[in-house]
Amino acid sequence: MSKLFPVILQFHKQSVNAPDGGLTAHYQVQVVRAPGQGWGGPMLTTGLDANQIRALRAAYRGFLVRQQARGEVAGEWTSFPLQQLGDELFTALPESVQARLQQAQGYAVARGGHLQITLSFDPSATGLLDLPWELLHDPHGRFFYTLRGEGITRNLLLPTAPQTGAPLLPKATLGCWAEPAGLEALAERRRFAPAPGHAGGFTWLQGPDSLGQVQRALETGAYDSLHLVAHGRTGSAWDFAIALEDGYGRAHWFGPQQLSLLLSHYPAIRFVYLDVCAAGDNQAIGLAVEEADAMPPTAAPGGAAGQLLGAGVTAVVMMQDRISQAAAGQMAERFYQELAEGHTVAAAMTAARRAVQLQQGDVIHWSVPALYRQQPTPQTTSKLADWVLDKVATPPVLGGLFAGLALAVLVGHLSFKLGQTRLNVLSEWVRLPPLLAACALLPLLAAVMTRAGQNQLAEKYGYHGRSWLPFLWHKYFSAFVWAMMAWWLLWFIWWGIYASGLAPGPAARQVLWAAGLTGVALAAHIGARQAIRQDLLFRRVGFSLYHGGLVDALLLLFLLLAPPFLPLLAWLLWQSVWQSV
Repeated sequence: MSKLFPVILQFHKQSVNAPDGGLTAHYQVQVVRAPGQGWGGPMLTTGLDANQIRALRAAYRGFLVRQQARGEVAGEWTSFPLQQLGDELFTALPESVQARLQQAQGYAVARGGHLQITLSFDPSATGLLDLPWELLHDPHGRFFYTLRGEGITRNLLLPTAPQTGAPLLPKATLGCWAEPAGLEALAERRRFAPAPGHAGGFTWLQGPDSLGQVQRALETGAYDSLHLVAHGRTGSAWDFAIALEDGYGRAHWFGPQQLSLLLSHYPAIRFVYLDVCAAGDNQAIGLAVEEADAMPPTAAPGGAAGQLLGAGVTAVVMMQDRISQAAAGQMAERFYQELAEGHTVAAAMTAARRAVQLQQGDVIHWSVPALYRQQPTPQTTSKLADWVLDKVATPPVLGGLFAGLALAVLVGHLSFKLGQTRLNVLSEWVRLPPLLAACALLPLLAAVMTRAGQNQLAEKYGYHGRSWLPFLWHKYFSAFVWAMMAWWLLWFIWWGIYASGLAPGPAARQVLWAAGLTGVALAAHIGARQAIRQDLLFRRVGFSLYHGGLVDALLLLFLLLAPPFLPLLAWLLWQSVWQSV
């Protein structure tokens, strides 16, 4: 098996300003992935002209109708118009996208492989789903991309699509054969499997009341795929519809909306093969380009795939337009043979296309079937980025992070400065007051970082909707109590060091101060967490909530400066008495 090199083109629609001042549809295409130069890097988005798309769609449908009416589906001259349409479709892509496709093809050929082309359509670009992308033809390489490797697959980007990357391989298929009276018999199609009377493991339903039979079979939950063989019709007066059989064996025209509604009730059905062509009157071909484009998306068979995918079906094979019974039969037969041999759905479809062209000499009908799949909406962020946005980039967490960073910087700076002072030399104490005043920020920042107990305080004192200051004031009082104890312990440690006759150097003093100031911040954090428990002390001491009065301001200043200075005054008194003795 040759190597496969993925290529992903992504389409979405946007409105752009028209020269007359209005808005016009404009499709954007982006190379999300391609081998060779610039592997994996997204390109600048460029436009796809909507008018050109309409003309290509109408030209393809008109060509099929004319050739089928004449019975001409073989011969090199017959395939030439398809190549022309494919060239026009290729050149309709922006030049940057054309260059990437050609680079990717050269890269794959040089390594003995083929391209695996995936066209991903945003829900806004479903109007491009029924464009005959299978005709995409390289005018320089002279080949159809869809007849190589795994061909071309259409992916509809849906937020409800399953995230699993497991390959889709139908295991239990329910077949429905609808051949109502009054329509052309499906005798030619019956010659090919899958069909009633052929081996293949299908469970076939046929005869009157097709819809009722299918519903009863699906209720069992025994099937994961559905293969429907029937006639179809489309035209300007009606949407695409499928000819099932009613209770009397007559035609019961069943639309894709109804089919989507039916299958949405049976989530076990993950794959649908609509062996249905638009063999009835197709008046849309005679319409002008503008009129044909204005028809509903389901007026062409291929446009119904988006509805089935939206209903939950993981993958759909549909006929984009008219197809002969012989071509449809051989296509389906070879497709399921390839699946039975373990090939992917995309590879099986490519093999079926080649079989129709090579074995039947049919050079037009290989392009009619199309493979559509669901694909999850691309993730624009990583799990780490989502976690950062959802959990980290929140006001409480960011506030704590900034306060923590400020704490770390403050502890480092104060430790270095305080480490330059020998506490057993009173003449060096002149530099201590501003440094110790700055140390008062440590419990303040710790109180800001701590959010434990705020809800209880808010409920108790009616803080909801008020500023942060009452919270901080209430918490800081508790932090002050614990910070005071930490400062007494810190100064006691320094007293023990110098009393024992030790004389630590600047580096050792800096380490000791860093550890001590960190301990002060941790003690203040613990105190702030205990704010709700310290509430009784808060009220008994007689402090009032901060309202901006002079007494409150002086009290706040005292609480900010007292923790480091009160133990220092005791240290100074001890040093003075000790040296005088």
